[in-house]
Amino acid sequence: MFIFVSNNRKMKNPIKSLISILVLFLIGFCLLNDKMQIVVLEKIEKIFKTDLSTLKQNIKNDESTIGGGNTIEPFDENKYKSYSAESVEYFKEIALGREFKSDSEVLKRWDKDMKIYVGGNANESLNSELERIVAELNDIIDPINIEIVSDSSMSNMYIYFGSYRDFSLIKPNIDYGLLKSNWGLFMSKPNSGCMYVDIYRANELEQKHLLREELTQSLGLFDDSYKYPESIFYQGWTTTTEYAPIDRELIDMLYNNWYICHMYVIIKHVKTKDERIFPVIMLDSHGEVLEFEKKEDADELSKILNVNTDSGHRYEVKKVWRYGPVAQLDRATASKGGV
Repeated sequence: MFIFVSNNRKMKNPIKSLISILVLFLIGFCLLNDKMQIVVLEKIEKIFKTDLSTLKQNIKNDESTIGGGNTIEPFDENKYKSYSAESVEYFKEIALGREFKSDSEVLKRWDKDMKIYVGGNANESLNSELERIVAELNDIIDPINIEIVSDSSMSNMYIYFGSYRDFSLIKPNIDYGLLKSNWGLFMSKPNSGCMYVDIYRANELEQKHLLREELTQSLGLFDDSYKYPESIFYQGWTTTTEYAPIDRELIDMLYNNWYICHMYVIIKHVKTKDERIFPVIMLDSHGEVLEFEKKEDADELSKILNVNTDSGHRYEVKKVWRYGPVAQLDRATASKGGV
């Protein structure tokens, strides 16, 4: 914050001096990071007993998101009747928007396992915290698994611990101004993403908070709110390093309410003249994927095909996952009488 000091005992033009003070204040305010802007506005609210919630809502703080993507689902409130009205409203606020972009009535989530590779200058404390967060998320989420990998080529999520300047060199497509004004930020694309935590501007507790929030938001819970100070999605300045009960419920609503069921298919490994192998999924007589609810049924047909093949092709049973709303999957399973 800038402090304006005048050496003139008599102000010849008090209005001009006041304008100068305001200009300097605005310049100083703009140079603050977004979290400190929120703090300043909250102090102004207390001092002058005024409501600046609209202005605070328009400030994008360190939990800001870029992009977004993955599995896309139109929001259907009927699917969430088993949850409280309070939880549904909070879910809609957090899951149906992004702070830098606005999506209407659309949910987004990962539908493939998240494999995290860590770069930058992570210390033992941050690595341990990441492992703790991943374990908690895996306890909540059923359809996909989250793991930390040591080979970057196997990863689809990159977490960087370091400075915004260094991260901007690694990810030059992310707006430099956003990185500079945010202590943590993520970018999410369909089943892939990256994020960073500034370990130089944020202290250890703040780093752990940012790590938890940015990673959680990258799963598809993109927005923030002023409703629950204990929530990891709280818009104001906070350093919470635990999920509130309602946070766990939101993660559950996003992933486990869009459930998956597994089916079994037969893969035909086609051998070419030059001995190359191409896996092909077998279709039924209607041109649809030949699916089996029971592995035994798929194994039985696979054995028959392997015994009777005269082309050298090999047949193998694989488990696949089908995604869809719980109710639709239940209906599909109930109406499916086998092959």
